[in-house]
Amino acid sequence: MRMISLMKEDIQTIFSEDPAARSTVEVILCYPGLHALWLHRMAHSLWEHKYLFLARLLSHWGRFLTGIEIHPGAKIGRRFFIDHGMGVVIGETTEIGDDVLLYQGVVLGGTSLNKGKRHPTIGNNVVIGTGAKVLGPIEIGEGSKIGAGSVVVKSVPPNSTVVGVPGRIVEEHKQHAKATTDLEHGKLPDPVQQAISSLKEEIRILKNKTEQPKEEKKPEFDFIKTIDSLKNEIKNLKEYIEQAKKEEENKTKQGAESLQEVTSLRNEIKNLKEHIEQTEKAKASEPKQEVAPSQEVDSLKAEIGDLNYRIEQLEKEKKNGTGRTPDFPSDF
Repeated sequence: MRMISLMKEDIQTIFSEDPAARSTVEVILCYPGLHALWLHRMAHSLWEHKYLFLARLLSHWGRFLTGIEIHPGAKIGRRFFIDHGMGVVIGETTEIGDDVLLYQGVVLGGTSLNKGKRHPTIGNNVVIGTGAKVLGPIEIGEGSKIGAGSVVVKSVPPNSTVVGVPGRIVEEHKQHAKATTDLEHGKLPDPVQQAISSLKEEIRILKNKTEQPKEEKKPEFDFIKTIDSLKNEIKNLKEYIEQAKKEEENKTKQGAESLQEVTSLRNEIKNLKEHIEQTEKAKASEPKQEVAPSQEVDSLKAEIGDLNYRIEQLEKEKKNGTGRTPDFPSDF
């Protein structure tokens, strides 16, 4: 009963993994991967019961009928499917988990002449693409994908995608409850092409930098023009200094003239005061004699007042430094 149950599960696996499957009769009669699996189960049972020759003979007949060579010593889990299968080789110490999909031309081979573990161990939910070679006692982690034509010689962590020769991990994806088995070989990343594209981009950037116009040279310093400019500036400064000196001399001269004029006016005022005093004394001592009329005295006093005002104006102008001639109320 267990054998029948496994056979039904194998048939259902083909329906779920291959959209080309149309009927149970077609699957039973026309799928060499299914025939090879069933023959392997019988051969493996003989191998475990130490009927080694019969086991090898049965596996050889299976290879002759299906084009798929599975050593009877290999251990294969449930829901295993070989699509098409021509040229598939599975070595003696290979261990395959559940829900594994192999395409045609896959080799799970050994790399050592020593007895013992010399073939790979394939985890659950692994997909191995067309023509891929997995060699040596390495482990392919659960949920991983091996790209078509890859040669894998190192262990692969779970949930990884491997491509190239030798195989390189190009992507690590999240773990799913059940790995998808529709391996799209045309959409796998190409690390070689990526490296070439990266180099091309770097070359393009360097080329653009090389072709950029060089910075314009700054004009050389013109010493002759600079010297001429300095000479003109010195000349202008000298003229400005000379003009300032002249203005200072004029101010000094004007100040001296103003001082002389003030002195002269003060002397004149002094003389007028003395003349007024003498006149008043003469009038007081000789009242009967004719003296200068009072109108003349008033005129002299007015003249003195005007002179005092002029002196004040001159002193203010000197203090302010304006050098202007003040306006006087009288003409002198």
